[in-house]
Amino acid sequence: MLVFCKKMFFSVFISLMILGGCNSDSNHNNSDGNITKNKTIEVYVDRATLPTIQQMTQIINENSNNKKLISWSRYPINDEELLESINGSFFKNNSELIKSLDSMILTNDIKKVIINGNTLWAADVVNIIKSIEAFGKKTEIELNFYDDGSAEYVRLYDFSKLPESEQEYKISLSKDNILSSINGTQPFENVVENIYGFSQLYPTTYHMLRADIFETNLPLRSLKGVLSNNIKQMKWDYFKTFNSQQKDKFYNFTGFNPDEIMEQYKASPNKNFIFVGTNSGTATAEQQIDILTEAKNPNSPIITKSIQGFDLFFKGHPSATYNKQIIDAHNMIEIYNKIPFEALIMTDALPDAVGGMGSSVFFSLPNTVENKFIFYKSDTDIENNALIQVMIELNIVNRNDVKLISDLQ
Repeated sequence: MLVFCKKMFFSVFISLMILGGCNSDSNHNNSDGNITKNKTIEVYVDRATLPTIQQMTQIINENSNNKKLISWSRYPINDEELLESINGSFFKNNSELIKSLDSMILTNDIKKVIINGNTLWAADVVNIIKSIEAFGKKTEIELNFYDDGSAEYVRLYDFSKLPESEQEYKISLSKDNILSSINGTQPFENVVENIYGFSQLYPTTYHMLRADIFETNLPLRSLKGVLSNNIKQMKWDYFKTFNSQQKDKFYNFTGFNPDEIMEQYKASPNKNFIFVGTNSGTATAEQQIDILTEAKNPNSPIITKSIQGFDLFFKGHPSATYNKQIIDAHNMIEIYNKIPFEALIMTDALPDAVGGMGSSVFFSLPNTVENKFIFYKSDTDIENNALIQVMIELNIVNRNDVKLISDLQ
């Protein structure tokens, strides 16, 4: 019904445009930047942090003249000069973005839309595709998906535990599942076989935190066959080739400049260690203080990779109310808790080592940063915890370095 209504609306709209004269929308074209000239629109949507950071650097790196429609939940862009410099428009939600996209497709000869989204929230991308396809204009669609974080890998780990025949059966349904969602006959189900099935319909690239998941011993052969050559290892070394203007643009996007942290790192000749904190739902302030005390003991039988002699930095959880208590107990330097680790990684502002409470942060870290230890709640079943097991499988952490808070008692 949606497709029929949009096609009817499109036909009526074009008829009115012809009657009204070809120049009636010239002001709209000008305000939309170089849409008509390039005939390509780039769309960027994300509800998290990691995909947004990756999308920001992609925009800066490619420096295209294409019109860009952006909706980043955690990084609203209000700087009109910045938006103008990338030929972009920002929207507070995806619904407003889709309305604007619809208008542009109606009033311009758009040939191609490149959609950049969050793999875990593929349903957001489906909604955009659905709106484009409903016009029946055969607009070319290209997709880029970026990992939300560790959640995709927990799902992949769980999927790998299914019998191969069941994996193959689920994968065999994915193309029709996605098509039905785009056609509006059923809602999009956010399951592994669907979120990784878009390459069966559109040119698609999956930018993965750990593309080597398919090189582990996890039985994912069938899924890898569907993905084929559509996987790319997520890129973190943009700053090695960025000039000063490109770096400044990234700082403007994120509101983060690494200069202060880098100066703190260099304030002494010691190596640097960041402790990743958590909130009271996982551990008390006293428990985290005790973990740090144990980690500083070079003879600890529990934490064998000591942080004695390191300069200590603390990155607390944004919702924790006791961060200062932990910082003061060990005379640590605080890293503002709202600065995402992804920004530290992208700007090469990482310490020599990291440790602390269980977090998806450890998934993003390059292997040049040593993982000292990771602690979990006392009631965690390590052997049956999918996140821990997939981290061990990917050699992100050794089993001996995974600890429970109760190990200190």
